[in-house]
Order: sequence, then C-alpha cells, then structure tokens
Amino acid sequence: MRDLYREFGDWLLVVAAYNGGPRPIYNAIKKSGSRNFWKLQHFLPAETRGHVKRYIATHYYFEGKGGLTTLTKSETTAYQKVLDEWY
Repeated sequence: MRDLYREFGDWLLVVAAYNGGPRPIYNAIKKSGSRNFWKLQHFLPAETRGHVKRYIATHYYFEGKGGLTTLTKSETTAYQKVLDEWY
C-alpha cells in the first residue's frame, strides 16, 4: 500500500487500486480528468466503488467509537452520506 500511495498520493485511490489494480484507476483518471475519487468513481467497476465505500464506512465507524475522531467536520459529513447510502 505504501507503493500505491507513492503512486497515487490519495488514500481513496490507494484503496481502489488495492482492490482492482492500478490500471482501472489510471483509466478512470484519464476518462474523468480528475484524481478525485468522488469525481472518477463512476468510471470504476462497481465492485471497486463498493469496496472503497465500505472501507470509508468501516473507518468512520471505528474512528468515531468513544467519541474520539481524527476526521474533520466535512469528512464526517461525507462519510455519513456514504453510510446512509449503504445502510
């Protein structure tokens, strides 16, 4: 994952590449013209999109336990939206 982070510089893209390999990520970046996961996600396979969203939901759940979190308010709002879509 360290190598993928060096390659993509974004943890959501790293999680996507870990799931589906780097080639689909590069293709999605090229098609979307963006390196932002939320802007390029529609060019990724459904399984990879789902994997990233489940990762976010899991991270959000465990980070929020006990009232402690390293998430910013905007990240919390974005992650809550993902949780609402999945549950």
